Amino acid sequence: MAVNHMNASKYSLGYCTNVHAGEDLDRYLASLERYAVGVKSRMPGDQEFPIGLWLSARTAHQILTEKRLAEFGAFLESNGLSAFTMNGFPYGNFHGETVKYQVYKPDWTRTERLDHTANLVRILTRLMPEGSQAGISTLPLGWPSRKFDYKKAADHLIRIAELLRVNELRTGKLIHLDIEPEPGCILSSSRDVVSFFKDYLLPGRLESDVLRYIRVCHDISHASVIFADQQAAINDYVTNGIRIGKVHISSAVEAEISAGNSQSVIDQLKTFQEDRYLHQTYIRRPDRIAAYDDLPLAIRDVDARTAGTLRCHFHVPIFIEKFGHLKTTRHEIVDCLKNIYTKSDCRHFEVETYAWTVLPDELKVKDLTQGIAGELLWVQEKLEKIAIPAKPINETIGLRT
Repeated sequence: MAVNHMNASKYSLGYCTNVHAGEDLDRYLASLERYAVGVKSRMPGDQEFPIGLWLSARTAHQILTEKRLAEFGAFLESNGLSAFTMNGFPYGNFHGETVKYQVYKPDWTRTERLDHTANLVRILTRLMPEGSQAGISTLPLGWPSRKFDYKKAADHLIRIAELLRVNELRTGKLIHLDIEPEPGCILSSSRDVVSFFKDYLLPGRLESDVLRYIRVCHDISHASVIFADQQAAINDYVTNGIRIGKVHISSAVEAEISAGNSQSVIDQLKTFQEDRYLHQTYIRRPDRIAAYDDLPLAIRDVDARTAGTLRCHFHVPIFIEKFGHLKTTRHEIVDCLKNIYTKSDCRHFEVETYAWTVLPDELKVKDLTQGIAGELLWVQEKLEKIAIPAKPINETIGLRT
C-alpha cells in the first residue's frame, strides 16, 4: 500500500489526478511529470508520494493492448510516485469541452463499464506492492432513468467482486470497488446505498464476499451538498456492515441567501457557471429542500423573496473558507474525518478538487502544483491531530482462510 510520506503507520493521503488532462497514456504521463512530480517537490520528506490514478477507458485499454504496463510502473517508480488508489468514475475525456451528464455514461448496466473496471483492476494489481490493499472508486450506478435495470447493474458489480476475489487469492493483493454516491445520481445518499446493498447486492449471495470487495467512497462535499449529516451517513454504512473504502476530501460552494443579499449572491454565483461540468445545486428553504441538476437552474429560481442555504457541487480548494458573499462547506471536513477515524477502519484519504481549471478567476492559482500542495498540507495538519493516538486497523490484509 502506498503510504503517507509523513506518517506511514497511520494513513495514506494523496490527491486525485483527474485534475490533469490526459486523453492517452503519453499525455497522461506528461501531465504526471509536470504536476504530480511538481506537487511532490513541494511536500516535506523524500519518500514515495502517493497519488490517486485516473485513467480514461482509452488510456487503460492502450496500456494493456500495447503492453505498456511495465513502462507505466517504471515511470511511477522512477519519479517517486506510488498509486495508492484509482478513480474509475469518469470513463471518457474528463477535460473535454462539455462533460456534464456524459460523466455518468456508460452506467453500470453497460458492459463497457464492466470491461473498463476490469481493465483498471488488472493495471492496479500490477502497480500495487505485495500484500497491500487499494480501492477503485466508481459511479453510483448512473444518472436516473425510468427504465434503469437495477438487477443488471448489480449483476455486473458482482462480476467485478468475483474478479476481485479471485485476484486476491491469486496475488495476495486486496482491491475493493468503492461506490461513490453523488447528488442527483441513482445512489445519491447513504440511505440509497444501503437500500441497494440490501435489495440487490446481498440477497442470495455470500455476504462476506460482497462486503469485502464492494465498498463505499465517501465524498465529503457530495454529502454536504444534499444537506446530509456526515456522522449519520457514516453510521448508515457502519451499522449495516458496509465498509468505507476511501474518503474523497472535498469542499463545495455555500451561500446564505436572504431578501437583503440575494442579488449580490446571484451575481457572485454566476461566476461559477461554466460549460464543462455538472454542478448540482440544492437550496434548503424553511419548508423544503429544492434540488436542481445544474447551477444555472438554481440561479433562475432565486429572487428577492428567497431565504435559505444554497450548496453547489462545485469542488473548490479545501483550504478556502469564505470569499466575497459566498462560503464553502470546509467546516464539515474535520468532523467527518474524526468520525471516519473513530468508527471505521478506512485510512485512505484522497483530495479530489478536480475543478481547478474552471474556477472563477479570483480563485485560480498561477501554479497548479502550489494549489494542490496547499490542500494536501492543510489536510495533513488536520489528520496528524486526529490520528494521534492512532486507532488500530482491524483488517488483516492477505489471503482468505
